[in-house]
Amino acid sequence: MFETDYNNEIHSSNVSLTNTNISVFDYVQKLIKLPELTTDMWTEECIKILEDYLSSNQQKLLIVYVDPDNSSLQLLHTIPLTTIFNNLNHSLCYFIRRNDAIDVITSIDEFLKHIRFGYINGKSISCITAFVSTLFEPLFMNNTIVQDMIKNDFVSELNQFLAIFYERQYKDKSSMTYLFIPKDGLDKTIEELIKDKAFITRSEAVMLKWHHQLKNILLIQDRLMSIENQLTGIHEEIHFWQDCLTDLHNICKQLQRTELQTIIQVLIISKSAYIQQFLQVEKEIQSFTEYVEDCLKFLKLLAEPSLQLNDAPLEQLKPLIVDIFYRILIAWHNSKFFAIPERIKLIISKINNQIITRCSRSINIENLFQGYVLSTQNILQECFQIIDIYMDTCLYILNMHDKHSNKPLMLNNFHKDDIFHSVQLFQQRLNEIYEICECMIIFGWYRNGQKENLPLFSGIQGNEYQRTLENSQQAFDRTLYLLKRHSKYMLDISTNASSIWSQELKRFFESIHEIELIIVKLINEAITKAITIEQMIDILEIFVNFQSRTIINHILIDKTRDIYRLFLSEIEDIQTQIAAHQTLDDMKNTKNIFDLFLPHYSAKAMWIRSLIKRITKNYNLLNESSNLPDLIQQNDIKFAYEKFLTFVDNIEKRIYQEWWLLASELQPKKLLQKPFLKENIENKYFIDVYFDPQIILALNESLWWIRLNYEIPFSLTDVYNTRKSFRQMREETNEFIRKYNKIIDSLHGQELCLFEEHIRTIIKKLQPGFLGKVNYINENSFHDFASEANRIIDQLSDIVTSFKENYVKCSMKCVNISQQLFIETDAGIIFNFSTFIESLKSVNRVSQYLIHEMYEDIAVGIHIQQVIFKDNSDKILQCWDHWLSSIDCMFEKALLVNVTNSLEQLSYIINGDFQTIPTPFLNIELCLTTNETTSGSLKYTLTFRPSLEELTENLNAISEINLTESIQHFTRLCDLFSYYSFQRE
Repeated sequence: MFETDYNNEIHSSNVSLTNTNISVFDYVQKLIKLPELTTDMWTEECIKILEDYLSSNQQKLLIVYVDPDNSSLQLLHTIPLTTIFNNLNHSLCYFIRRNDAIDVITSIDEFLKHIRFGYINGKSISCITAFVSTLFEPLFMNNTIVQDMIKNDFVSELNQFLAIFYERQYKDKSSMTYLFIPKDGLDKTIEELIKDKAFITRSEAVMLKWHHQLKNILLIQDRLMSIENQLTGIHEEIHFWQDCLTDLHNICKQLQRTELQTIIQVLIISKSAYIQQFLQVEKEIQSFTEYVEDCLKFLKLLAEPSLQLNDAPLEQLKPLIVDIFYRILIAWHNSKFFAIPERIKLIISKINNQIITRCSRSINIENLFQGYVLSTQNILQECFQIIDIYMDTCLYILNMHDKHSNKPLMLNNFHKDDIFHSVQLFQQRLNEIYEICECMIIFGWYRNGQKENLPLFSGIQGNEYQRTLENSQQAFDRTLYLLKRHSKYMLDISTNASSIWSQELKRFFESIHEIELIIVKLINEAITKAITIEQMIDILEIFVNFQSRTIINHILIDKTRDIYRLFLSEIEDIQTQIAAHQTLDDMKNTKNIFDLFLPHYSAKAMWIRSLIKRITKNYNLLNESSNLPDLIQQNDIKFAYEKFLTFVDNIEKRIYQEWWLLASELQPKKLLQKPFLKENIENKYFIDVYFDPQIILALNESLWWIRLNYEIPFSLTDVYNTRKSFRQMREETNEFIRKYNKIIDSLHGQELCLFEEHIRTIIKKLQPGFLGKVNYINENSFHDFASEANRIIDQLSDIVTSFKENYVKCSMKCVNISQQLFIETDAGIIFNFSTFIESLKSVNRVSQYLIHEMYEDIAVGIHIQQVIFKDNSDKILQCWDHWLSSIDCMFEKALLVNVTNSLEQLSYIINGDFQTIPTPFLNIELCLTTNETTSGSLKYTLTFRPSLEELTENLNAISEINLTESIQHFTRLCDLFSYYSFQRE
């Protein structure tokens, strides 16, 4: 509604002025009545703007409104164009100052006299239209002063203005076409209007406007021929034609209005040049209305199934499409409107749009760029199924219809690509998105919402390869980010969007090509460094996901061929190697190939088996690597492998036959009856264990041939079955012989002579083993023999061990004797003479006591050893005396070292050494003595106490007499324990 007042009287009637004490500011503030206005919106800034407007003549206009965006009060001195032309539904208040207005408004009367104000409530266009039609037109037309010619010109322009604004108003309000009918002349009769040439001229202008409006309505028919840029479905199409039909009915009602018919009658009578065109268009409108009604009738047949098409499950999709196209064919045969193939094509395009919309709605582009690639691929696969089902079903129905109908639809009208052009474009777009998903999986290692860990490379350069793969992944992420910025065009198949998307997709695939070249270089380097087939396969398995990329797939195929060639070359090398060593008689060549500890024939068979195992392992790796590219060479390696197995099987069987012949001639039981002990030729008293090597070799051969799943000769069966008992007996023999040899090895020189009689006793008791009276055939007698041998050898071992330990003890005692000095004193201490002499004697007594105890221990140990050999022969007793002499010499040397070190200790205290000067160790008193001379007088002399003579005498006595006495009471060991007298100094 538009409200405005132009004089003070009207203002006085609308605004209560009972309170004459109200200020002009408060009065104006109360005049501003807007629906959205609240008291809180009056900020200090708004109050200041209103006060400045009332107190200054600089601004002529003030507009007041509430901004709907931020709910704030706005006071402007210019018209808010965005508010008016956006046609927003809100109100505003305006104030206009007269040109002759005073500068400062101080009272309400001055305000009403010098300022015009009013309100605009509702939309701007409707307000302006009402303002012009209800105010300006009556005022101007009722003015008698204005000339008729001016009025005619004004009314003509006014009619054009109102026709445009009414049309816009009705379009915005209800999307209806409004035929504007002027109000001037409607109060006159037709006869009067015929005579009014100006009215006829104005009516023709208005009628031309009607003609233009109706022609625009008829142009809607051309929309049916345009399929491009139509992204609506059946329901949107029904709504469109429903609105169109409503508009046509409204136009028909307007055409029946009396005022409009009067104008038509006047123009017909006046024989207007434009009336026939208008009447023709009027008939076309009526005809078009019938067509639209027919169109809606058959479109509504598609409403329900097309609505179900949006959410129908995949298994129900085909019957639903069949139902929809049956209804389309019903329209083709029965509808006047859809009797044109292009209009049927339009309906099919709407179904295409619904299929596209359904698929687009299910695809979440944002999730795709967040890494949910697998789920997006599943959705894309479902979309592909939907499109394939849709196109196949449609073509089947249409082809069957054309085949059996007298009114074919596709034949000579359009092709498959014409019908499904938009669907095919969308399908191509989905293929592009699917390829992007594959690139994200391959180069970005994306899965569902996260990235997979990059594979690890083995070897020294594994870290370098890892960094290269990481760099390629980062490069892909950068490329993907650039593509994401244009993701809004991914599902848009319009011309402009397709152009932008094509450019971005081209750039994306160029970057992918660069990344592919990096991956190809990485594969080449990694395969070149690999040595074994397993390493090469492991590397190719890392890049197996890259097979969908053509460039990378070519290099994978080349490297797979290299692996196959390497496998074939390994087979050839092994065949050559086996063929070069088929002559088993050449033991020299055999020793170069086989370990000497392995049996000869079965070892070669095992060697061949190991080669087979190696080849089989590589062959299985190639067969189990299902991700490798399929090549013709696979048949070649299968044939070569089978041929290789046949070759090595024949070689193995020939080796087995040769061994069988040799093993059959062997008589193992006779060999086992041979003596199992023999004397060592090189070392006296040593014994060796003898076990016939032919039996050992035969048993080893039998063991490995059985492990190779072959039979052994009957002559070896009993021996092989009892091999564990033979092994046990051999180990028992080795055990006691090893102990015996260890004892012999520990005896040296005189020791071996001492124990010669014991050794001969043991060898005598082992004679059954040397003579073969005891052998491995009779197990019970062998165990008795082994037990007795262990017993006597253990006895000898205990005796020898005790002898050795006692000798070590004697040696240690002698070392201790040599270190227990007879003379020893602390350096750095200064003694009195008496104290010094007493200290030396005390040390000497202690040393004598300790050395005597150690001497007694040595004598006890020798006596114990003497008991062992007392009943032996003279030769042994002489050996004993020689051994005892070595102990006696050791004891003698210990005493000699002790005496020598004691004297050196005393010499060091007195004289020092060649590096240091002697240190004081003794207090010497200087005494003044009186002596009476012969003459009876006293003589005074200075003397030392002790005197040098006394000091020399005491030190010599210690070194000569005391040391001699310290050792003279020891009896020589030879004198105590020898069997024969010794002549020693």
